[in-house]
This record gives sequence, structure tokens and C-alpha cells, in this order.
Amino acid sequence: MVPLHAQRCPGEPDRLRWITPPGMLPFTGTPGAVPEPLAALLTDGTLAEVRVEPAAVVTVLGADGDWRRDGPRVRSALHAALDDPAGWIPGAASASPDEPLRVATQALLDGRVGDFARSHGGMIQPSR
Repeated sequence: MVPLHAQRCPGEPDRLRWITPPGMLPFTGTPGAVPEPLAALLTDGTLAEVRVEPAAVVTVLGADGDWRRDGPRVRSALHAALDDPAGWIPGAASASPDEPLRVATQALLDGRVGDFARSHGGMIQPSR
């Protein structure tokens, strides 16, 4: 079983970043298809989006989602999906060459660098 650690995305309560071993999946961006049972959570609206980062999978809850209620199902489905890396199909729009840099920057801002800025009343937003 792949080790997973859930990390909140500051200011985005509907998102969780599930930290995975780096390079677990061979692409970044929005997948065109994911293995079951993760696909079922997208189909039934539990999840609105799944995005692959170099060392994480970001999940976004659907409109009526609640992490306390749905979190265990999402974790179990993600574990099962990560045990089937061949079932992850890249989306039609491939990630830009700058995607790993964008993801690394966001991870810094979501972590200690952002915490430091927030502790002093500030905020850092990357340009999009």
C-alpha cells in the first residue's frame, strides 16, 4: 500500500493534497481517466476534480462534499487507484513544461514560507 499523507490547501477547504512518493505517476496535470474506485467518486459527484502533481494527488470535493464524511472513502479509493498506476491516463491537455516549477512554488507557499508570511499578517500569491 502506498503511503499517503493528507495536507490541507490553505484558503481552499474543498481541496486536499495527498502527499505521495515523488514520481509515483508518470505525468502531472488533470488525468483523462483514473482507476476504480476513484473514478466512481468522480462519477457520483463526491469528487469534482483530481489533479496529479510531482509528489502529490490533489482532490477537490464535489458541491455537497464534506471531508469528515467523505475523507475516508476518498483515502481508500486513492489507495486502490495508486496501486494501479497503469490505470492513470494523462488528460488531453498535457502539462506545461513549467508545471513542476508551479507545483513546487505552490508547495512552498502552502508550507513554511506561506506560514511565515501569514504569521506576520502577509500573504503571497503566485501569478497565474
